[in-house]
Formats: sequence, structure tokens, C-alpha cells
Amino acid sequence: MTESLARHPRAVAGPCHASHRPTRDETHRDAPQPCKATERLIRRAVAVLLASMIGLAGGCASPKQTNTFGYGTRNAEALASFTEGWSEILDAGRWTESEAAFRKAANTDPDWVMGATLVARITTDVDEREDLLEFIEARRKSVDRDTRLLLDVFILNIRAANAHDRGGRMHEGFNEERMKLAINNFGTFVRRHPRETYMQAEYIEWLSASEGAERAIAEIAAVPDEVRAAPFFASYEARLLASLGQHERAAERATQYEARLAIPDAAGVHALRATLLEYRGDTQTALRYAEKAAAADPKHIFAARQRDRLRSASD
Repeated sequence: MTESLARHPRAVAGPCHASHRPTRDETHRDAPQPCKATERLIRRAVAVLLASMIGLAGGCASPKQTNTFGYGTRNAEALASFTEGWSEILDAGRWTESEAAFRKAANTDPDWVMGATLVARITTDVDEREDLLEFIEARRKSVDRDTRLLLDVFILNIRAANAHDRGGRMHEGFNEERMKLAINNFGTFVRRHPRETYMQAEYIEWLSASEGAERAIAEIAAVPDEVRAAPFFASYEARLLASLGQHERAAERATQYEARLAIPDAAGVHALRATLLEYRGDTQTALRYAEKAAAADPKHIFAARQRDRLRSASD
């Protein structure tokens, strides 16, 4: 989730994240108006309620718990929702369900810095994201050493998202600095905690962006077997192999991915098929699957980007 997500990050956070919504028109200027802080609290409460309703509608099976690290919380329920959020976005490509799970994690433990951070990465509400960033930065020095490794990278992602949504830019060299920090910090973290499934996934995404597909494939092979069993790794390796022109091996990994995930209509399934077909040069069929992925989850920003790019190419 590196564009971050470095791709994504996508982003993810509870009380504050990024949005492209226009400022509301204040039509009753003479009437008493709620202060900005109150408005944000109301929006936050509504977002948590909606997220809870989405979560009740159903999600993928609980991911196998390989993690033993607490990321700064001792609340087991919050940590379980945190893990579910990662699984939804990285395994299933279900951004809507992921956001609901991350919000539940943050709401279950309101003082949890990492819980708020993941909401901040995934929200599209820039006001919320800015509020969350203020909460996170005020508490960043209080987190443990290894959580801080991750947090420092996530904070850079959140700052970049805020700058983008406010029409600003980060300083020259920012992306290179962030990449270097991510490779160092995630690499250090997974060496200390090799069974943290989704931090391994994040590290591999950063490696792919920095050092290329072959380096990332080699790293996947070094991941512990019980961690590599997560659907993400088969899906991501399929993408990497396709980018290298190894289409048959990519198709094998895609089949493994779909079998492990066992959610045929998940946005991630359609998105992977679209990507493999595009690498093969079948852009028309790829477009159909990209459209399916975007329809399955309108919050899947990468599927929407691929759909729009393929549509433009076909015009």
C-alpha cells in the first residue's frame, strides 16, 4: 500500500484523512454556525457509524494471525480489526471494507496512535486527515522504537497526501528521501519481526518501487512460509512476473491467489486479471476487468486509475 501507497498507500486513518471535497457554501450567514472543530467531530462520528454499518454487512474471513507485535496497543479487539484492515486492502483489494476495519480499530482504542495513522492513510477527507496528523505528531515520541520505524514513514505519506489535496507540493527530493527511509525502516522492522505479514508486504512493495521486480521476487521467496501463504504474496508476485514478461508463471501465481482468497468477486481478483491482461497487450479485455474492479469497490483508486487510463487509450 505504498504510493503512498507508492503506490498506496493508500492510504488509511481514523479521525483524519484526505479529501478532494469543495468547501461547503455557507448560505445562512446570520444564523449561528458551529465552529470548525465541532463540524469535524460531527463528521468523524458519522464516518465511524457508517464504517461500522459497512463492517456489519460482511467481510472476508479473518486472516490467519501470524503477527505477535502489538503496534502500540494492548487491546486485542483493536489489533484484530487492524489486521483485518490490512488483509482487506492487500489480500482482497477491498478498500471500502479496509477503511471500515481500520476505523473500527481506531474507535476501539481511541488513544492508539497507529490506529489513527491507518485511518489517516485511507481517508479521503483532507480535514479529517489533518486533524489525525495533529493527533499523531503530538504523540509520535511516545510510541515504542519499532512502531516508530513504521510511523515515521506513514507520517511522510500523510503529509504528502495533505499537500496534494491542498494544492501544494513537497520539497524537492522528498520522494527520494521517503523511499530511502521506507526501505531502511521497513527492512529493519521485518528483520526484527519476520512474521508480521502485512509489514512484509509493505516492505516488498517499497523494494519493488526502489529496486525493481526481480529484487522484490527474491524477497518474497525469503519470507517465512506461513507468512507467504497470505493471498497478497501470490497476487503481487503475479504482477511482478507479468511485468518481466513471464506470463505463464504470472498466470500460475494468479490462480494460486484466487484459490487462497476464495472471494471470486473481490475487487482484487478483477484488478489482478486486468493487470495481467494489460501486460499481455490485451487492453480491451483488460479494460473490462478494470471496470469490474472499480465497480466492485469504488474506493479502489488504483483500479479506477487503470480503468480511466485504458479508456483513454481506447478512444
